[in-house]
Amino acid sequence: MFSKLFSKKKKLEEPTDPYIYDNTITFNWSDDSECWVAPLIELSSDAEMCISPKEYTDIPQSSSCKLLIEAKNNINELNKQALNYLIDETSNFVLDTYKHSITIESFIPYGIEIFEHEETPQEYAFTYNPVFDEGATWRVRIKNNTPIEWGFDD
Repeated sequence: MFSKLFSKKKKLEEPTDPYIYDNTITFNWSDDSECWVAPLIELSSDAEMCISPKEYTDIPQSSSCKLLIEAKNNINELNKQALNYLIDETSNFVLDTYKHSITIESFIPYGIEIFEHEETPQEYAFTYNPVFDEGATWRVRIKNNTPIEWGFDD
């Protein structure tokens, strides 16, 4: 009885092997961001796809991988839609708050994120680093290939 009370909890093991989905995308575990990442050079040389699993270190769900492949195949159009949405929705806020008049060049593409723990199927977010807000990450949430909301983390 006491052995169970005072035993140490087993530490969750972080994956060391890459996860390869359908021989099309290879994801590696990122300790820093606690998600599975893969390069997204179609967006920019530094961009990444990131899947934050439902449970810590679980492999990505196949539905998330399929969604990222669809987004990757249409990346230019989706990125354009996301940036236009961001500009339309935030231009007054950015001007008032940061005294910056935004254009497409105001946002540096960073990647695409899926948060499986949010349980929002068919949703992902484009992420951007704004030139006027150093260190922040701005997001445009996409559902069914349509921008639906924006937000940022300082």
